[in-house]
Amino acid sequence: MSHHSPGYRAGAFVRSILPAEPSHWLILLGSTFLFITLHLRWWPLTSGSAYTSARWAITVFYLCLPIVAAGAAGYYLCFLRCGRLARRMVSATLLFGLSSLLAVPIIAFLWFRDYSEPARFVLHLPEGAHLWSPGVIPALMSNLGPGGQIAASGFALVAIFMLLLLWGRATLPLRLRHAGSAVPLEYDRQVVLFGWIMICLLPVERILEGLLALPLFLAPDMWAGHLPLWVTSLGKIVGALLLLLLVLIASGHDWRNTLQKSFHRPPIAYLGLGAGIPAVLAILCPLFWLAHDRILWSAHHWGNRPAPLPATYFAIPAAASLWYFPPALVEEVA
Repeated sequence: MSHHSPGYRAGAFVRSILPAEPSHWLILLGSTFLFITLHLRWWPLTSGSAYTSARWAITVFYLCLPIVAAGAAGYYLCFLRCGRLARRMVSATLLFGLSSLLAVPIIAFLWFRDYSEPARFVLHLPEGAHLWSPGVIPALMSNLGPGGQIAASGFALVAIFMLLLLWGRATLPLRLRHAGSAVPLEYDRQVVLFGWIMICLLPVERILEGLLALPLFLAPDMWAGHLPLWVTSLGKIVGALLLLLLVLIASGHDWRNTLQKSFHRPPIAYLGLGAGIPAVLAILCPLFWLAHDRILWSAHHWGNRPAPLPATYFAIPAAASLWYFPPALVEEVA
């Protein structure tokens, strides 16, 4: 048993999950910045018509895909030992993503430059700046939102790391340290590859899922009202199958063993816990809100309005909820 204090053990744990080299933070944070830019805002808070904003959002989405690919390439360089050819491919991917980032303010300049329609020009220029002055593009980039700024920061961090790597001041792949030891700890390649696939290829699975469901959403009768239950159910099943395929690919040669371990019959006690705990939570939460509303009603509204009815707080789950089980099952396999 360790005689160290809890504070010392907590600090040792934190040190054990930090990169072995300070320079590793550059490529790790830079790749993270690039990878998350697709989910950040790339348009002004005050925009023109909804149609113009939607078109701009779709355009930026496709321009961000090379930037996300650059972030995934940076992660690949972080965690997997790769030769000179692979590094060149990663560098080419980063340059392709950088060109996509530079294209955003240029397209924004052409998109929002029409002074004849003030509603369309939603990016504010510096005071007294001419439309074609050199400072317009940086001004547009700064006003587009945090997406461009985070992406630019990510490319800068990765570029600094690549320079340190060329000068011999940094090493690859990224490594962690043992708690209380200065010896870097290297991990199994298959485990690292699995983690990289689960991080970087999940967006690809979402895109494939959307492409497969696109013909259903383009059908004219789909926009008359809410989507039918079979459409949403089919989308969840397709997404679960694609995710399962991705998990099996990431598992490598152990995919059969993975399936056998995941789909064996569990003990009856575990089945009871798996069904009982959600049922108890589903009862306790409505019961809490019913008691809360009854107390408020008895204190402030006695005789003025009807008492809260238990039937409005408790309901049998809809059949559509069953279609959440396939994706959850596949996630447990992962």
